[in-house]
Amino acid sequence: MDETERDAAELLAPLRDAGPIPGPAPGSSVSIERAVRAGRRRKQVWTAAGSAAVVLVVVLTVGVLPGLLRGIDTGRIDTAGRPAPDAFNPMWQVVQVGSAGGYAPVGYETGRYRQVVELGDEKPDEGATGSGTITVYAQGRVPGQLGPDWEPLGDRAPDVYGRPAFWLPAPRSGGDGVELAWRWSADAWAFVHISGTFPDLRDRAHRVAQSVTTDGEEQPVRLPFTLPRPDGLTVLGTRTGADGGSVLFGTSVEEGATLEVGARLGAEPGPGEQPIADIGGHPATADGSRVTVREVGAGFSVVAEVEPADAVAQFGGIERVAAVAGSVQLVDAPGDRAGWVPDPVR
Repeated sequence: MDETERDAAELLAPLRDAGPIPGPAPGSSVSIERAVRAGRRRKQVWTAAGSAAVVLVVVLTVGVLPGLLRGIDTGRIDTAGRPAPDAFNPMWQVVQVGSAGGYAPVGYETGRYRQVVELGDEKPDEGATGSGTITVYAQGRVPGQLGPDWEPLGDRAPDVYGRPAFWLPAPRSGGDGVELAWRWSADAWAFVHISGTFPDLRDRAHRVAQSVTTDGEEQPVRLPFTLPRPDGLTVLGTRTGADGGSVLFGTSVEEGATLEVGARLGAEPGPGEQPIADIGGHPATADGSRVTVREVGAGFSVVAEVEPADAVAQFGGIERVAAVAGSVQLVDAPGDRAGWVPDPVR
């Protein structure tokens, strides 16, 4: 039985119990073979439609739904109209920034209530002198914000991604330059502050804001080391840059005093540090709130520092700060960012 005969049998099966099937009338143009081919095409369309529906359900179940749930769990930013989270996962980067207006991202700071992107010159070899920051806040976390309808003082600026934007009268942190605020979500705000020798800073600030995407896939923070989680401390955030990175710990989830521990390329002891006993076989120095372990590997030093300095007792004193510094383990090739690891606190 060939394929046409098999399809004919399948298509005509429901008629087997309906009595004899008359043949075509004399002179009729009906072709059983053409009818079978047409039925086969309809069958293929129905099968493809059914398969597409199954694929759609699978995509929604396997792809979209876990993403939405992950957004709830980790504080993923979303600009599709859903409310912003009131806290971020401090071990995930949730903002993506491109190069724009002569500025490019050079560092990243995560936190529970804000995420900050440090900006530098996009083409530093061409003589430009620009710098700045992009700060994205969780819902209701802008310092001084009064309720969900709050808006910053300042003149209206062109919208950013269709959302209201304002030119601040002066940068919030002081200094020179310009600062633009915009709603990245219906109830949360982001800010870009840039300075530099460019004559058109407002235009450049708006272009930088438009390079910020807040609805893509968040990325885990990757660092060139691992360390055990210190007892009694919680992760508040991270800092990463071209020269390495660090983790910030606190005694509670609220912002306050921090113990920052990390590995940085070429880090030298602070001006007040004095030699202490070697840590892990490496030369070390310390003052009242900071410990530096040098020559750890590949030009990297480990630095552990309490801010503010008078809060060191909250973290068990300088001896415990030194112990935390000694627990840091560099990855095999810390100079190669491809080998940096997620989830460094273990």
